[in-house]
Amino acid sequence: MTSQPRPIATRSPVAIVINWRDENYGRISGALAFRPTVAPFPSDTMAARIVRIYRRHGFAMHPGRDSYVNQQPTADTPAQLAAALTAAGFIVTHAGCVPPSIAQIQE
Repeated sequence: MTSQPRPIATRSPVAIVINWRDENYGRISGALAFRPTVAPFPSDTMAARIVRIYRRHGFAMHPGRDSYVNQQPTADTPAQLAAALTAAGFIVTHAGCVPPSIAQIQE
């Protein structure tokens, strides 16, 4: 008796909305920040993978602001982050105070 192969589970695409922030960060001047929304809600493994991408591009969670903040961004940091998330298979959209490097790509 031969067993039938299991169907390969297809995961639904994960969409990340990056809501860019334009706030005063006190002594941190020139900071770049965002709050992400991920849907569907990611597993712990997927969430860790996403956070590793954020960190790789200089963003760290700021608990007081509930935002990911990069204290020393370059002009192309937002575009590089978006490209890395897209390359990892996520669907990325932008909202809020969208940085110029992203606005140029969206046009």
